[in-house]
Amino acid sequence: MMLAKRFAEFVLKNRMRAIICAVLFALLPYFGWISGVIVVLITLRKGVGEGFIVLLWSILPAIVGLFVSLVHPGLSWFPFVLAIFYGNVLAWLCAVMLLRSGWAFLLQMSALLGILGVLLMHLFIPDVAAWWMTTMTQYMTQLESNMGVKIDAARIQHFMQAYVLVATGFQIMLYSLTAILEVFLGRAVASALFEPGQLANEVKSIRLSWVASVVLLAFVVLTKVGPPLFLDAFPVVVLPFVLAGISLVHGVLAAYQAPKWTYWIFYLVLIALVFFAQALLGILIVGAIIDSVFNVRVRCEKAAA
Repeated sequence: MMLAKRFAEFVLKNRMRAIICAVLFALLPYFGWISGVIVVLITLRKGVGEGFIVLLWSILPAIVGLFVSLVHPGLSWFPFVLAIFYGNVLAWLCAVMLLRSGWAFLLQMSALLGILGVLLMHLFIPDVAAWWMTTMTQYMTQLESNMGVKIDAARIQHFMQAYVLVATGFQIMLYSLTAILEVFLGRAVASALFEPGQLANEVKSIRLSWVASVVLLAFVVLTKVGPPLFLDAFPVVVLPFVLAGISLVHGVLAAYQAPKWTYWIFYLVLIALVFFAQALLGILIVGAIIDSVFNVRVRCEKAAA
């Protein structure tokens, strides 16, 4: 954390340092997320306008890549568009929403932007599932030829038939989660430097509105009876409730003054659920829905008192 603090102090010193660092990390493979954290940090500490200036410079490499892909038909433009709009731009928007209205608003609006992204994909590509099937088949073929990896075609085909139905929403959900984590890291560094302990209070207080719960329940019904768009967008809609459920656990443990090791156990169980029993994540989702209506944290605080 000390290294993160020193780096934050360095980029906050002046605009040129922030721009240089944001562009350099945007160019480095696997380190682009640090560029997003820099944009978030500048936005949270120096304001929306200053953060926007750093943002414009940080997406310059992706814009150049997009133009190159348009000039050379053999290159795909799609990854560069995602890198621009669901990369640092989304992180900056999330930071602005956090500044304006807090974490709950950020989560709900990021889901709305995600739904918009899925909708645009379905509008511009008539058969999204077929497009994903073709794209993934080409990728698997290239993987076999370039790396000499033998792929069980029957099993992969069976997986892809199910995955393509939610592929767009799942990909956008991952981009949204990355942006939210970048905001979290930026806020964590800012809190450690200027407001020690403030982030912990924010993390345990994220509570979605009952309107968001109604929207989620409507999506559950529409995934069964509505057009494919609703099933595809479902991962995006679920994400805020998983994160709000994690916040609820933090709030309940804090209300009962649970020792720190209980938090470690919770996250170990959560990681196990993500990898081995994803369906049980529904417990967090249901908890977030109940909390949006009955404010579970306040009741626990009263009970503990």
